[in-house]
Amino acid sequence: YRRLKVRTNAATPADAAKGKKLFVKSLSEVIAKADVETLTLDADGQAELTVTGELPGSTALTFKVEDSDVEGQVILNVKEVINLVTQAPTASRISGTEVYSGTKIMLTSETDGATIYYTLDGTCPCDSKTRIIYNADEPIVITEDNVTIKAMAQGVDLAESEVTEFSYTLKKTFLNYQMPKGWKWISHNLANPVKATDFLNVERIVGQTAEVIEDPKAGLIGNLKTLQPTEAYKIMTSVANEKLLSGYEFNAAANAIPLETGWNWIGYPISQAMTLNEALAYFTPSDGDMIVGQDGSAEYIDDKWTGTLAKLTPGQGYLYKSAKRTEIEYNTYIVSKAASRVRKTQSLTTAPWTYNKYAYADIMPITAQLYDNGMTTDNEAVVVGAFAGTECRGISTWVDGRLLMNVFG
Repeated sequence: YRRLKVRTNAATPADAAKGKKLFVKSLSEVIAKADVETLTLDADGQAELTVTGELPGSTALTFKVEDSDVEGQVILNVKEVINLVTQAPTASRISGTEVYSGTKIMLTSETDGATIYYTLDGTCPCDSKTRIIYNADEPIVITEDNVTIKAMAQGVDLAESEVTEFSYTLKKTFLNYQMPKGWKWISHNLANPVKATDFLNVERIVGQTAEVIEDPKAGLIGNLKTLQPTEAYKIMTSVANEKLLSGYEFNAAANAIPLETGWNWIGYPISQAMTLNEALAYFTPSDGDMIVGQDGSAEYIDDKWTGTLAKLTPGQGYLYKSAKRTEIEYNTYIVSKAASRVRKTQSLTTAPWTYNKYAYADIMPITAQLYDNGMTTDNEAVVVGAFAGTECRGISTWVDGRLLMNVFG
């Protein structure tokens, strides 16, 4: 509530009123009260007093001039300060946070009908030459790093609000690829496409619909110019090396990955490892759907994912077999502990063979049952290997009584 200085209406004639006493009374001092009960009228027949609002409501001040039957009354409506001044704008995102490129910022004021002004160039929105009128149908879109919004509101017949400031930076990401000699399935989570030429010692990069190959004279030739964050790629390198990619982070929550019926090469544009249940929390697979990576595979059976692929990992690419046309919206709203808690489900039995998962571009996932004398068995002491001649191409793992194996070739 506020204090108001009030100038009384003149008592006339002024000459007769000069020096007279004016008695003041509030009909409800719980709502409002004057700072004095007696005033002396000046040469103009007026006097000044301060009225303090105590509680919201209505009351009246009565005035009476001494030695006369002259009386007056004024009605007082006490309102909260919040209803007397324009409330400063607030933003839909907390100031000082990191946002994805393309994030929309909405500005609002609690004062009904208030016009909001803002600037993006550091100037005060009180300056009519540089300020912009905010339109609720056209939120402010953050597309650059280190953006500062200065905003103020102006209510109808109210004083302008204080200036509020909101600052935002774009989310950044880093991917460190350990590139082996041979084939690696990759994806990325950068907002901007990655050039095929950004990778070192490349002999070939294959996407689902395009590829490039190293020519001794012309360099990389083909129709695959850039790598998109929603897609997976297979890269063959001639020498083991390390590659660091950095930039602004892709907004996976706002960009679902389309799936066609059959096999799809999908990216994992997320900055943290997650279990399949975590990453696909907002996606409903069909029975028999399968996801395959270089570290294992999983099949959706009886409303759950079963297999050797325990988690999805940033930087890795996957192949997804879908029973229908749909789309994947990754879950980006949790902090997963999958990177530390997921353990390999492989049998403790040591296989007598080894294989190189980077030696070949393709993978054949196998789900099998083992028979012993015509009867199925889940003897986890048994290890099955896949061979091309004498070369081992894959080793089995027991999961839920089944033999699972990625065969490379």
